[in-house]
Amino acid sequence: MFRRLLLALIGTGLFAQTFEVVSVKARARPGEQVRPACNGSRFVAVAPLDVVIRFAYDLDAAQFKEFSPQLPAWAQTPLSDLGTPAYTSGAYDLEAKAETAISETQCRKMVQNLLADRFKFSARWETKTGDVYNLVVARGGAKMPVVADDDQSRGVYETKNGRLMTPFAPGTTGRRGLTMDELAKFLSLRLTPQVAVINKTGLDGLYKIKLDYSVEPGFSRDADLLRAVERQLGLRLERAKGPVNHFVFENIQKPTEN
Repeated sequence: MFRRLLLALIGTGLFAQTFEVVSVKARARPGEQVRPACNGSRFVAVAPLDVVIRFAYDLDAAQFKEFSPQLPAWAQTPLSDLGTPAYTSGAYDLEAKAETAISETQCRKMVQNLLADRFKFSARWETKTGDVYNLVVARGGAKMPVVADDDQSRGVYETKNGRLMTPFAPGTTGRRGLTMDELAKFLSLRLTPQVAVINKTGLDGLYKIKLDYSVEPGFSRDADLLRAVERQLGLRLERAKGPVNHFVFENIQKPTEN
C-alpha cells in the first residue's frame, strides 16, 4: 500500500519541488523581455522580478497591482518617462531545468522555491472581506454546451468590441472548454474595476464558452459583459461581500548570480 502511494506521489511530481539546474543573472543592458514560461522540463524568464513572482504565485491583475509597490525598487517593473512599464531594463535572466518534464502547476511551485532559495523571497496570503461577484446560474438555466470526452475541437471564444481575441486568456489558446472556476477567474480579469468572482454555480465539468461583449458603449452592438454573461451563457454575476485574497510582501534580497 505504501509503495503504491509513494509511486503515485512521484508520478504527480509532488517530490520534485526544486529544479536540478538554476541560472540567475541580472540584465545589465536593455533587451527583449521573455515572459516567465515552462516548456517541458525547462523554465525561462527575462523579466522584472515582480513579473516572475506574479507567475509563480498566479496573481491576478488586482493582486499584482496591490503587491508590486510593496517590493524594493530593484525588484519592481521599471516605468518609462510616460509612466508605462519599461520591460527592457531592470530584468533578471532566469533559466532552470528539472530532471523530467513538469506541468505548469508543478513549475509554478518550483519557481516559488527558486525565489525563496536564491532571492530569500517570502510573502503571505491574507483573506479579508470585500466586494466580490458571485457567479450563479441564471433563471432558465445554463446555456453552455458540455464538452464531450471525445470532442477535441476548440471550444473557447471571446469577442470584445467586435474583435475576436486570441488567446482567450493566458494559456487557453485552443482550449476545448473551461471549468466554472476557470471562467470565474477569466471574468474577474475582465471586470472594470477588477473584482474577485466566486464560482457558486454548482456546475462541474468542462463547458464550451462563446462570449461576445463590448466594454465601450456604442462601439459595437454587443451587450456589456454582465448582460452578455446572462444572455449568452445563462449565468449571472451578482454583487456580494465575500473573501478577497491579498498577497502581502515580507522579505526579498538580491541574489548571488551564476
